Amino acid sequence: MKKFALIVAVMALFIISCSNIRTHEKVIFENKTSKISLESKEENKKIVNNLYAHPAVLNVKTLKNLLKSISYFEEKGLFSGKKKAPVFNTSEISALAPGLMEGLKKADSSQRIHFISFNRGDGGIFNHLRKTEGFVFVKPAGRINIAFCLVNHENRPHENDDPVEVEEKINPFKPGNSGTPVFSTLSEVKNHEFENGEKSPAWLVADTDILEKVVEKTEIKKPEERSVDREKIGEKGDKWNEEKEKIRVRLEYIKDLFSQGLISKQDYEAKKKELLKQID
Repeated sequence: MKKFALIVAVMALFIISCSNIRTHEKVIFENKTSKISLESKEENKKIVNNLYAHPAVLNVKTLKNLLKSISYFEEKGLFSGKKKAPVFNTSEISALAPGLMEGLKKADSSQRIHFISFNRGDGGIFNHLRKTEGFVFVKPAGRINIAFCLVNHENRPHENDDPVEVEEKINPFKPGNSGTPVFSTLSEVKNHEFENGEKSPAWLVADTDILEKVVEKTEIKKPEERSVDREKIGEKGDKWNEEKEKIRVRLEYIKDLFSQGLISKQDYEAKKKELLKQID
């Protein structure tokens, strides 16, 4: 029996070693607080085609709007409970959005965009680094996905302040994995639903066309409205200048009539008062 168990164990190790699954990453952007790379998988010396709809084109404003909308409930202490908070702060969004846009343009059907971002929360430099990590991809065409392995997970830095890798990552693509629940303040963005009807707490999806229309509605109409208002003000100003010129001519006319003795002083003063009221 022991001999049989040993043979089974050896065979299992052989199968695992022969499967030869590797992950490849190509970094396209990296600074002190964020990193964006293209990730693909190799199985048995062949790159796996995941049928992502890449390359894909999304403008940076759409991506910023999406990232800005993603929230979660943050632990605020034993007595404070949980409080709704954004996943990304302003500086993170400014760094990530252009990088994600570039990644989606450069990726092929086998590559998804892997992102890592660090912040220190509300406490600034006095807080430990917090790490957010996940993936962005378009699949099927016209549908953007953003999934999280970590959400503002506190890291204990080394003396040189490099972040320590943590093991508490979850796989958001498998049903039953808990992870930190995320949600979007945009009604157009939903949590992914698995085939069994379960919703993923850490995987969001949205139609790209709809997201772009949301940005257009909030940013394009405002300048147009301001332009129309300026035109109306200009039209009113021109008409008012014409009216003032007419009143000036009439005042000069009645003054000439009074000077020539054609109207009495009483009539002159009354008419002048009537015309001046139109200017007030």
